[in-house]
Amino acid sequence: MLLILTTVTFLLLGRELSVRLWRTSADPPVAIERVVSSLTIALTLWLGSLWLAGLTGHLHAPFLALRNILAAAAVAVLWFLRWREERPRPALRRPGATALVAWIALGGWMAFILWRGAVIPPVSHDALAYHLPKAA
Repeated sequence: MLLILTTVTFLLLGRELSVRLWRTSADPPVAIERVVSSLTIALTLWLGSLWLAGLTGHLHAPFLALRNILAAAAVAVLWFLRWREERPRPALRRPGATALVAWIALGGWMAFILWRGAVIPPVSHDALAYHLPKAA
């Protein structure tokens, strides 16, 4: 459950920060640019917070729950500030046919990789070697 809440919280935080970053752009982004920007920001913040927690020795559930609470508070503040401004939304450009074909191909490849990872076990013991204890 904590993983789902973390995912949703950081995706929303990435979206809010992406909206704030793109607002001042003279050239409105394509919809896929907004999505990729939001995902990149969200994953960067998530991994950065994990690295910070791990390097300081606080990588345990109470600290991670506190991190999620702080991220959710940031989302709420950013959303409230955006809602209060009430600016008209810029028109988004539609991606071209070439971009659409590329994204469909990329999505198909990702679906195949996820299916293959779920169906086929690791091919060799090297894929799981990092789980083994180190030799003395």
